[in-house]
Amino acid sequence: MINKYKYIIFSPYFGKLPQNFELWLQSCQYNEDFLFIVFTDCNYQQSLPPNVVLKYMSFTELQQLVQSKFDFLISLRTPYKLCDYKPAFGYIFQEYLGKNCSYWGHCDMDLILGNLKTFLPDSNYDKIAYLGHFSLYKNTPELRKAFMLSSESAISFKDVFSSDIHFAFDEAYQYGINAILHTNHKTIYPLQQYVADISNLYENFAISIYQHPGFIRQSNKRIFSFEDGRIYAHTLENHEMISKREYAYIHLQKRSMANTLSGTHPRYLIIPNVFKPWQEITPNLIAQAQPKFLYWKKIKRIVFTRKQSFFRSIQRRMILKKFHH
Repeated sequence: MINKYKYIIFSPYFGKLPQNFELWLQSCQYNEDFLFIVFTDCNYQQSLPPNVVLKYMSFTELQQLVQSKFDFLISLRTPYKLCDYKPAFGYIFQEYLGKNCSYWGHCDMDLILGNLKTFLPDSNYDKIAYLGHFSLYKNTPELRKAFMLSSESAISFKDVFSSDIHFAFDEAYQYGINAILHTNHKTIYPLQQYVADISNLYENFAISIYQHPGFIRQSNKRIFSFEDGRIYAHTLENHEMISKREYAYIHLQKRSMANTLSGTHPRYLIIPNVFKPWQEITPNLIAQAQPKFLYWKKIKRIVFTRKQSFFRSIQRRMILKKFHH
């Protein structure tokens, strides 16, 4: 089974499965060239798409598996720390890479996937995408071990893997995998230009677009739709015109989404902050779907998000200072 897939995606998930798991599964199913392997301790009893495999194991068993791949003591106390190990998934889970696998990668579950192949490059890039919620790496011995290479930073993968701190090694530019690949003259395709990465700083669907070294935001009035395996944004222009654009996927990071769907459907709407049954998309529907602007809700969301980022940033800066002295 594994040998027929060109793209193999690893998605470890421990703890209660996310509320949108069935919608994530459905979006995976439409991407028939991709195999999604989920390592989990959840006993999911429902049927799965043919291109999704659940590998049941405890988090302790996963810790032991990861430790067996390295000759130094690693730190992997919580599932969240797995983010730092994403660039090493091709090395850690190499036994699951079939003979026809051209790219391996990682994918989070707070996504609803569209038609991924539509947005993949024709050229043979070493890595596809900069951000950690979805990335692909060329399946070669060199790229499976690329995380071990040096960058211009004093921090190495050993420092990251042996620390309890979350480094965002899967995307941080100063010392992460992208910095390593650029230092070693590897090519990265900017898939983020085709990604609806929804900002968690706002109640509405503002899109964050990564442009090194930060993000720019598009805060128009918009909703999204899932239509037969494709993701579309419907944006209100000049109060009466609707522009429609297709994306590779939508990323709903740190956003609680209610689900009013019964089961899965070939078409449905994604509005702030709910999955809704399909209906005709009109300017009035988009306008009414926008959350009321409440300063206290915006401030609460920003403070909560930036508080988390602030403390992680302080921890990382302390580590960076230590290694640069």
